[in-house]
This record gives sequence, C-alpha cells and structure tokens, in this order.
Amino acid sequence: MTRITDPSNPEGKDWELPTRSVFSQAIAKIRAHVNHDGAPALAQWAIFWARHKTTTMPTQYLEVRPIPISRNFLSRQLWGNKHVVVTDCSGSSEIDASLAGVDVNPAGEAWGEGNSSSFYNSALERFEDVKKIRAGNFVAYGVGGDEHIAVIVAHRPVPMVVSHGRPGGPFLQPLSLDTRPRTFLRVNTRAKHVRFPPKK
Repeated sequence: MTRITDPSNPEGKDWELPTRSVFSQAIAKIRAHVNHDGAPALAQWAIFWARHKTTTMPTQYLEVRPIPISRNFLSRQLWGNKHVVVTDCSGSSEIDASLAGVDVNPAGEAWGEGNSSSFYNSALERFEDVKKIRAGNFVAYGVGGDEHIAVIVAHRPVPMVVSHGRPGGPFLQPLSLDTRPRTFLRVNTRAKHVRFPPKK
C-alpha cells in the first residue's frame, strides 16, 4: 500500500468531523432508519475503531492473511482480554463489516481473505459521483482498486472516511485528503441482526 503524506498534517493526526453536534445528529438519524441494512452500523464501527485504536481496539498495521476475524473477536476486544489487532486496510474494512453483523463478506471471498482489489471486483455497484456516497459505502483507490480501500463514514457536511493504510491507523479523515484515482463501491450490507458499537 502507498503511504500518503499530507503537508498540512505531517504527523498523520486524526481529523475530526466539523462539530460533534452535527455528528451526533447524523448518528441519531442513521439509528432511526436501519431496516436490516448493515451499512450505517459498519460506518459506526469504523469510527469507533478509529477513536479507540489505542484502548479498546489496539491496532498494528501489517498486511497479513488470514485477517483476524473470529466468533469471539467482538467479546474479546470489548469485554475480555484485549489483543492487538494486526491488519491492513482491507482487513479493517472486513472486520468493520463483520462487527456490524453483515451477512456476506463485502470483499466477495471467505471471511478473513481478500484485498482491496477483491472489494472492487465484488461490488454490486461502482460509481464515480461523490454526491451519491453514503455512510457504509467503500472507496477503492488505484486501477481496479489495487492500491487501497477505505470506509466512507459521512457524506455531509464534509465527506469523511476511516482509512487504515499506514501505521498508526485507522484514521478518521476527510475524503479529499487522498488524491489518488478512486471508485466508490456500494456493496451488499444486508444483516439479519445489525450490531452497533457501544456508546463510549
């Protein structure tokens, strides 16, 4: 994966949504319109992880397979003996989907497998118009998604993503920060039992 260096943010510090009140209102609206769609929950898990990456979800960046997804992952990380989650961009995206209760791996492969190109090739819909993005969509970078994948977590007032493409992540940052060629992906996020992260 290619590392992006932003001159205005050399230390790679997390970006925040414009105001917490705007974010809270958006989350309340999302919770009221779930209807077995795991996409909003997926976006919330991505944000939760970005904000708790040094406590509840300690994380190390490394491209390893299989991706550390297991039945007891959630209970272990939130209430049990925490382990460092060693994964990369596609791994964290799969884990977010799994935590949200999404029925099928959005990478189109067995849970624990796949990469950013897998997400690109498994997408039910690819599109370019940033005005159509919604929380829980993905954004793939490079030709055929061969460089990076991130989770879209907000589409307004400022499009935001959670990206885990380098050490220190996952990072909550503006979509505009990464200027590589991109394709937006709307994938199957149906879930029998949608799970939201704890409120903390």
